[in-house]
Formats: sequence, C-alpha cells, structure tokens
Amino acid sequence: MPSGKRKPAKPQSPREHADGRPIPYVEPEKHFWKRDPGDDVLPHHKGFISDCVYRHRGKEVTTLFTIWSSLFVISSAVKREAWLKFGNKRLFTNFYYILVGPAGIAHKTEAINDAIEILEGFGKHIKDPVFSFMKAMNIVSDKSTPEALLEALLPRNKEPKGQNYVAFKDGKGNPILDPSTGRPRWYSKTAESALVAHEFATFAGQQKYNTGLTDNLLALYDCDRPFTWRTIKNKKRTLNKLHTTLIAGATVESFRSSLSENVKTAGFLSRSVMVYCPRTVGRRFSRPQVVEGAPCEEELQKRLAWIAEHAVGEFDLSPEADRYYDKWYCKWREDLENDTQYQGARSRLHIFVLKVALLLRLQRYEVEDPVVSLQDIKDAIMLIKKTWFDSLPLMRGFESAFAKPFVGRLEDYIRDKGECNRMTLLKNGHFEPLQINEGITMLCEEGKVEIHSNGAVKNYPSRDTKEVYRWIGEKWLGCSEDE
Repeated sequence: MPSGKRKPAKPQSPREHADGRPIPYVEPEKHFWKRDPGDDVLPHHKGFISDCVYRHRGKEVTTLFTIWSSLFVISSAVKREAWLKFGNKRLFTNFYYILVGPAGIAHKTEAINDAIEILEGFGKHIKDPVFSFMKAMNIVSDKSTPEALLEALLPRNKEPKGQNYVAFKDGKGNPILDPSTGRPRWYSKTAESALVAHEFATFAGQQKYNTGLTDNLLALYDCDRPFTWRTIKNKKRTLNKLHTTLIAGATVESFRSSLSENVKTAGFLSRSVMVYCPRTVGRRFSRPQVVEGAPCEEELQKRLAWIAEHAVGEFDLSPEADRYYDKWYCKWREDLENDTQYQGARSRLHIFVLKVALLLRLQRYEVEDPVVSLQDIKDAIMLIKKTWFDSLPLMRGFESAFAKPFVGRLEDYIRDKGECNRMTLLKNGHFEPLQINEGITMLCEEGKVEIHSNGAVKNYPSRDTKEVYRWIGEKWLGCSEDE
C-alpha cells in the first residue's frame, strides 16, 4: 500500500494496570518495516524505550537514535529526583548526547524534535501540584552566546513564572513539617535544564561569540557543585542544584570542523555519547508511514509523566549486578590503561554504564524495590559497546598524534560494501597502498575485518590486489558468553 494511502491509526485507549502502571506495547509479528541494526541492543525489558521505537517504525529514524533520544528524555524528566548509590555520593543520570549522521539520511533532527515534544508536554499529565511544580522543564534551545545560555538556565526563567517555591502538603491540605526543624517542608526551583542544539556547529563551534562555552559546559556537567559567574554588568549569578543534559545534532564534517582543540582535549568528548549513524539500513519511506497500534505522542507524554512521578529516591545495584559490573570494570580498566589512542574519550564509559543502567531500570514501568538488575547492567554495557564501536570512524584522529583519520574513512567504505578486494580500495576508494596496509591491520586487530586470500583467512594484509577484506564488525555482539 502506498505510504500516503495507509489507514490512519486508531485512537489508542490507555494501556495500563489497575493501579495506573503503564503496560508496554508489543509490536505485531507481521509488520511492514524491516529490522534495524540497532534492534540488537534494545533493552530486554520492554518499557518507554521500546514504546518510542515502536512509534518510529514508520519513519527513517534509526533505532539507535531513538534509543539515545529516549534516554535523554527520561534523564531530563527525572532530573535529580532519582540517583544511583555511588559511595558516599549520588550519581545522577545526566550526560551529553550528540547525534551524528549525514544530512537528510539519519533524520537526527526528527529524532531530536520528537523527543523534545514529549518532554515539553509530559508535565500537563502530572496531577499532583507539588510534583507538577518539581517537574516543570527548563528546555533551552539553540542559544547563540555563552552568557545568553547561562541566563536562560536561571531558575527564575522556569515555569511557572513568579513562583519560586511550593510547600509540601498532606492529603488534607495541611503543610508537612520537617521533624528536625518543625518548619514546613518546601521545594524551591532548581537550575536543572535540558539543552537542545539542532546544529552542534552553531551551538559550540569556534566562532568568537562562543569563547568560553565549552568551559561552561564542562562545569555545568557537574551536579555536585554550584556554578557561579559574573555578567557583563558585573552582577554575580549562581546556579544551584544542577542537572544539565544536552542533545545535539551534527554532520561528520560540521562536527569535526566545529571542535576546537579545547573541546578535543579538555574532557568534553569524554562526557558526551557520540551516536554515529551513517545510514538507515532497511528504512525507505517516501513519506512517513503511520504505525497502527503504536503509541501516539500524548500517550508517550503520559507514560513519561508516570515515570517522573515514580522515579524518586536512591537506587542501588542488585548483588548479582554489582558482581557482574565489578568484573566488567576490572577488565575495562585494564584495557583503558593500555589504550594509547582513545584513553581520554573512553575514560568515563564505566560511569555511562551505571547511568544508562539506572535509566533502563526507570523506563520499565515498575514499582518494585529500587534496584538495578543484572539484566539492566548487561543491556547498558551492550548499548555502550555498540554505540562506541559504531562511533570509532568519527573519533579517529581526535585522541592523539598517532591516530589516523583515514582509517575511519576506510572503515566506513568496507562496512558499506560488505566486502571488497584490494584493487577496489586502490581504484575506487582512492586509498594509498600504505594506508590500506595500516588501516586493514588495525581493523583486523579490532575484530572488524577479515582478510581472505586464496581460500584462507590471514592476520595481515599483503600486496595481492585480489585479496578480499570482509566486514565482520557486528560479530562482537555475541562474542562473549557473559554478555
């Protein structure tokens, strides 16, 4: 059936348990869309993320973009109200997300806009007046200068304007007293904010007016310390109780050209999840297709509101999850210490795993014990691994003087073709012989490419122009019994 003639979706009645807890949607076995490579790392437990992916099945938005934009939405809505136990500190779920892909191919802007629309509208579905006040969003989009951005983060700019705090009350409307002081308990506005940059190059590029923006973003990432600055008129401003998330879009060219040396080396990349999707495998729709039976935008807003109201307080890893994470961390830490190329960019992956695991727990529409399960940890590791693995062509050339940017182009070329011989790389790919030797050796050692010559698999490339290089990169998904 032509995309424009598909029957409109039937209105969705709320799918929920008797207590109001949402029931995850289940995709039909027979459907018109093709499988997406990102489906390999969907959480085992269905919930808000799988619901968002179901909604996008009729669009040319990659599953990986939908997963990460959904995590951005959950983190931005939950804010500081839920955290993971981390020694004597609280580990909050914020980090920065950058969706990278070719213009008009990966539909990163569509993924960002759909996420923001859910985030903008979920508050109206929260009935409790105190929670409604607590969950008021401060979404800051495409600010042009560092000072304009900081001014927009001030709590006074959050809705509702003119009201800076709200008192907690019991079921009878009486103020709830703090037993330690005997005074009414109240909640004041915070500097928690969600930043949106449809074009990363405009938001954080090397323009003169952006001087100091990266330093500000590094400071705003820290939830434990207030951020203080002085305005042009020398007025002191302070942002308290930070929880800053960022979602941005970029093409490969604009991303590379916009990064200053400060961005590359000062830790911004290590605080960001680079989600690189160079193509939309199996997604070909001349016009968006309506997915009958999938949740609509309003239904997703209601489900996010439920999560925001129930994701409260401290969470911890289950004993099984803790043991598994500890084992994984020790191996990862050893690999990190021996990594001379990507050490800086990889330095916070272990923190990302914990933050993502908590978000995967929160998206499950569950009200049981505040515990992150073993499966949540495993799913978080797999998602982080695939996302990092796919982003390597983008990252090559950033981390050290020994990095080789051409390897990223070579990796993209072979992945796109599936397999090709050495002559094709020389003639059509326009690679130099030394580049092929060095790049293929590196990709082979990383487990992404197999070298085939005269019916045998080799460990190193040769000068044989008939030698075949076969892409096997996705094999890592099932290479470990533990994962």
